[in-house]
Amino acid sequence: MNIKSFTKPSYLAIGLAGAIICSFGNARANDTRIIGGFDVNIEEVPSTVALIDANILDASASLFQSQFCGGTIIGDRWVLTAAHCVESPDGVPSTAQDILVLMGTTDLRNPVADPVPVQRIIQHEEWSRRTTKNDIALLELAQRATQPAIAMDTRTPQLQDDAFIAGWGTISIDAEGNPTAYATTLQGVYVELTPGDVCGSLYPVYADSLDGTQVCVGVPEGGKGACFGDSGGPAYRVTDQNTIVLS
Repeated sequence: MNIKSFTKPSYLAIGLAGAIICSFGNARANDTRIIGGFDVNIEEVPSTVALIDANILDASASLFQSQFCGGTIIGDRWVLTAAHCVESPDGVPSTAQDILVLMGTTDLRNPVADPVPVQRIIQHEEWSRRTTKNDIALLELAQRATQPAIAMDTRTPQLQDDAFIAGWGTISIDAEGNPTAYATTLQGVYVELTPGDVCGSLYPVYADSLDGTQVCVGVPEGGKGACFGDSGGPAYRVTDQNTIVLS
């Protein structure tokens, strides 16, 4: 699979980049997972990382059980993720000691290296859990990243821009939206990007919480996208110059 080989996806927007529309009954409240995707080798998206709950890892010794969000390497020591990934469901901020960052791994059962400690968490000062706006956070690593950083997209997403999202998590749900199977292997799926203000007009129920600073990610008929386990993970876009950027 080569993410530069984009074909027009036949799918719709089901979720926001950070705040996800769908919900799972008993899933960890901050999680979003890839639905309707396929196996991806980390070498295709090397800047993609898994966030690990250090407290759960200490108790279970399982990276699979401890993974709760995604992120993207954007600098030698910096990982971009979602603001809601670095606080509890009731808004209590996580400490740097609570989070580890796993890099360069395709299968959580077979990590190529130990997860790296976080030195500092910077949550967007205007993040609002109520509106989901400014759902951005930075993690400063305690050591240099072992995988390459990805360039940030400088262009505002356009309606129906093609993108590719990646993460570890739920691969199927039941009729009530409860997860029925979790992936241990990195998953990916092709989606479309929709500017938040346009998305809000398409889905009036979300109109009050969406504006031009946000983006919807998914496909028109649903069934493919992020949904509880990979919040904070990347949405990659291929530029006109055939360069992969973080959108």
